[in-house]
Amino acid sequence: MLRGFDAADYLGLDIHLLRTFVVEGLIKKAGEMARNAPYFRREDLDAFIGRLYRQTRPDLEPANDEVSLVAATPACQCSTLELLHLIFEHDIPLRCATGADARFNDFLISVERAKTAIGQNSAGAISMSEAAGKLGVDTATIRNLVNAAYLSAAPKSQKSSERWRVVDEASVTIFAEHYISATDLARELRRDPANLCRELYKNGVEPLIFNGENRIIFRRRDVNDR
Repeated sequence: MLRGFDAADYLGLDIHLLRTFVVEGLIKKAGEMARNAPYFRREDLDAFIGRLYRQTRPDLEPANDEVSLVAATPACQCSTLELLHLIFEHDIPLRCATGADARFNDFLISVERAKTAIGQNSAGAISMSEAAGKLGVDTATIRNLVNAAYLSAAPKSQKSSERWRVVDEASVTIFAEHYISATDLARELRRDPANLCRELYKNGVEPLIFNGENRIIFRRRDVNDR
């Protein structure tokens, strides 16, 4: 039996990531000790690694954009958990950097293959990062715009993970016709963004308010009238 930190070390995982995988049912815990501390059987940990190993293709040529699973998440604009669901649901091939005794970060994935799987479910859909680039904001703001119904999440196919979210491109285009980020506005006017925002606030122009910490966005009609 292994305690939580020992199990995380055995798998080559961060302890917080191990806890997430347990909650999601990807890794089975054997039970709990004092203060609800989980413990694990080695065979259950090996089963998780074995599931990843079954995704490997011995004859797969190394890709130029091949990185570890953890390193792939920022490039794909997703969490490690979302990436794992994507791998299993779409049968994305992996390579293993070692032979026996592989650990989590020994498994390598092509970023391009992952991105292709992300976008293949929905026609007219773009990724969070693409939407952020079009609107001049960050992906956190895009997620919050979707949650606030300013943008639409693309319809999901049956195979698509409910944990994965892509954005309807048409809703991004419509949003861009009526709203503009402070960054893009400042670029258009060749102004410093901070000074421009202070001037707009002083003149009674309010930014778009919605849940979460977001990049500043204005209604075009408000700034065009100034």
